[in-house]
Amino acid sequence: MSTFPASTGHLYVVGAHGGAGETTIAAWTGARASSGRWPVSASWPPGGQPRPDGGQLDVVLVARTHAAGLTAAGSVLTQWASGRLPANRLHGLVLVPDAPGRLPKPLADLALVVAGGAPRSWLLPWLDPLRLLADPSDATSAGMKLPRPVLRFTRDLQGLSATTTPTT
Repeated sequence: MSTFPASTGHLYVVGAHGGAGETTIAAWTGARASSGRWPVSASWPPGGQPRPDGGQLDVVLVARTHAAGLTAAGSVLTQWASGRLPANRLHGLVLVPDAPGRLPKPLADLALVVAGGAPRSWLLPWLDPLRLLADPSDATSAGMKLPRPVLRFTRDLQGLSATTTPTT
């Protein structure tokens, strides 16, 4: 996964693959979308360990629940756990349904395995009305009422966002 320089004091939403829902999740929670790249603090020297000021950024990973999305999320989580990505504070994995209804057993099993590599995971419900919006990140301003599981999730992430403070 490619990286980009980022500043502390923000929650970053990282899409494990294109179309993961990163921009929508970021807009709903007030976090920053990372365009599918892993944020790297200026305090993190290339190829080295973080400096004493920490240099860790707050991150959530997002993926769709189809096989390609789950595989991509597994790959990012493996890179993070093995230290091939800078050791940001990964708060969890957000799984966004790729279709309405229950996941087929093979995908449900894969989702459990992949989610086990993250500190926490959230499985959001399918939201059919999003398909009709030109910009799904504007769901609430378009009058769409978000279901309770999504509201609970956004409160969780906003809570993480509120606990991150810029360092100077």
